[in-house]
Amino acid sequence: MNEIAEKIQKESDKDFGKGIMTDATHLLEQKLAIVSVSPALDIGLGGGIPEGSWVTISGNDKCGKSSAALQIAANAQSIGKFVYFYAPEGRIKKRDLEGIHNLDTSKNFKLIQSIEGHILSAEEYLTHIIKVIKSHPKCVVIIDSLSSICSAQELTTEISSQTRLPTPKLLASFCRQLGGIVPVQNTILIAIQQLMANTSGYGSPYIEGDGRKIKYQVDVRLRCKSHQGWTNKDGVQIGQLVNWEIKATPLGPPNVKVKSYLRYGYGLDSEKEIFNLGVDFGLINKSGAWYTFDCIEEPASMKYQGEEKCVQFLRDNPEYTKTIYDMIKDMT
Repeated sequence: MNEIAEKIQKESDKDFGKGIMTDATHLLEQKLAIVSVSPALDIGLGGGIPEGSWVTISGNDKCGKSSAALQIAANAQSIGKFVYFYAPEGRIKKRDLEGIHNLDTSKNFKLIQSIEGHILSAEEYLTHIIKVIKSHPKCVVIIDSLSSICSAQELTTEISSQTRLPTPKLLASFCRQLGGIVPVQNTILIAIQQLMANTSGYGSPYIEGDGRKIKYQVDVRLRCKSHQGWTNKDGVQIGQLVNWEIKATPLGPPNVKVKSYLRYGYGLDSEKEIFNLGVDFGLINKSGAWYTFDCIEEPASMKYQGEEKCVQFLRDNPEYTKTIYDMIKDMT
């Protein structure tokens, strides 16, 4: 080691403690747990969402932002993580929680929201979040939504278009305070954002609100570009096809477009997405309305008419679903 650098190292260890000044090899060797979103989104993200990530999920109303966040929560629970769900909007309902089939709200899950007699201000929400992240390593924190937090000043003043609200400054301070803590604690912090009209005349017609500070902090940035009804063979809407753009991810290239399927009462439909990916990658062969699972070494009876029967087959046979998904991941 260079003599000057060695002297600085010793002084640093003495004044600030060992460990804060090191080489960077530990970052190259570090293995972080990765939380899944859905098969299609995981491939677009380069694997999923790694620990220590700031995540934003944005999009227009009713596109499935909250459902996507709850699906991430359920997937995080499956690998032993604890979830804190903050609901400033106050709109989380039984339907939303029951709509994610593998979400356990009685274990490893806490809901934080206003109650009668105590409406939580932005300051209280953000302070609570900071305390949780400092105290509980490797947890998942979801804010639904960041756009709905309301400062104490705004809660106690009359409505006026002339009032300059402090919320953007509060969020900037929040980002600064947690900037170095989230990666150290290996937290996954997910903030849902609403879109607002872009009146500048340049770029996208819609932009995320909530100030600019969080954009510099974010590691994973998901934006719902559009969504449409997903119907069964009888024309009944059973969910939504959601078109995502992955604007940023630490595990792969940005600006990747992905289609995911949100099934009502079930969540992001992994089996449907794996089926579609299997067809796209040539692992499941299509001939008219018939599909053959030639990638699986089974008798010729592995043939089904229609997508719904194929998806149900995958749901009933998770071992085959895993085999096909592993093949898909090997091809990407």
